[in-house]
Amino acid sequence: MTAKNIEKLLKQTLLHDGAMQYGLYEHELEELLDELKSSLTADQDDYIFTVTENSGDGGPHEPWDAPEPYASLCDPQAMPAPRRAPMGAEARPRGDLDQMLQSRPELAPEDIAAMRANYAGNLALIDEQIGQILAAVEQRGELDHTLVVLVSDHGEMNGDAGLIYKSNFLDGAVRVPLLVRGPGVAEGRVCEALVEWIDLGPTLVA
Repeated sequence: MTAKNIEKLLKQTLLHDGAMQYGLYEHELEELLDELKSSLTADQDDYIFTVTENSGDGGPHEPWDAPEPYASLCDPQAMPAPRRAPMGAEARPRGDLDQMLQSRPELAPEDIAAMRANYAGNLALIDEQIGQILAAVEQRGELDHTLVVLVSDHGEMNGDAGLIYKSNFLDGAVRVPLLVRGPGVAEGRVCEALVEWIDLGPTLVA
């Protein structure tokens, strides 16, 4: 098997007004697509193509400032309401989560709604860019036999339990996307089992 590992880090750039913009910039996306179209020779039957996003480079990430038109794409009033903090037994041991809940920021309902809408807009931006990458693979005639895996390293509380960021084991921070599409993968199937990244390699080569 011949493998070509192409890795591009999504980069965070400061704009003139000090705001941060996330996702691939237009020139970065064009470079990535050009490399995908031109870097593989005809005798390479198999290859690996990865696009990764550094945890410190945003997208979707704080400070929740998606670029337009994505910033205005989702109505804050239409966003799902945040989940409440879990109820625990009074006699249970206390730990880091309790400290986080005690020192959580004061977030108004409208602030949480705006934050969640902006986060959703950022997801739409990333979704569109992934679509462009898959379109390039389709133009090569390889989409039907290409295995696509979309994963995330962590979630985002986004106001659940009055918290933001991660660093806990509540659903908002722990439950992340794991989407698999490709030959031999059943369409529309949902797996409710507990999985980890460490499972991906053995599963894909099984």
